[in-house]
Amino acid sequence: MLKTFEDYRKENYLVNSYQVAINKKWCMQTTCSTCGAMRLREFLFECATKNELKETDKDELKRTTPFYPRTSNMPKEIQDIVIKNHKNELSKIKNELEDIQRCFNDDMNSVLIRDFKMFLRFIIMDIWDSMRNGLTWNQKLAELKMNIDSKDVHDLVDEMEEHYYNH
Repeated sequence: MLKTFEDYRKENYLVNSYQVAINKKWCMQTTCSTCGAMRLREFLFECATKNELKETDKDELKRTTPFYPRTSNMPKEIQDIVIKNHKNELSKIKNELEDIQRCFNDDMNSVLIRDFKMFLRFIIMDIWDSMRNGLTWNQKLAELKMNIDSKDVHDLVDEMEEHYYNH
C-alpha cells in the first residue's frame, strides 16, 4: 500500500515544512536578497531543534546571532544539531521522491506548483553553506553525504554537482 501524504508529513519534518511553506507562500530561494527565506529557515530551525534546545537558549540565539536563523551563522554546536537532524530527515527519503511529489500534486489538486526536489536543494545548500572553510570540494561533498542514508538524496547531490560543473 502506498503511503499517504499525511504519512509522509507525520514521519518527516522536511515534507511537512515544504507543505507549510507552500500553504503560507513562504520564499524558498536559497539566496533571496529580499527576505533570505527567513520564515522558512526559522520554521526548519524550530523543527530541527525542537527536542534539543530549551526555549531560553533559542531566545538567546535570536537575540545574539546576526541573520538568525541562517544555519551558517549559528554557533558551531547549534549548527551540528541542525545539520544532524536535517540529515536524519533526508535519510528517511528512500526511493520515495517521486511518490512524495505525487502526493503533493494530488493534495494541491493541480499541476506541479513547486518541485519537492528544489526544496531539498534548499536544505542541501543550507548544509553546504554551513560547512567548514578549508575543505576541498571533494572533501565537502564527502562530508555533505556523510550520515545521509538515502540514494535519492545522494543522486540529488550528484545532480547538483553536475549542474555546477556544467555552468
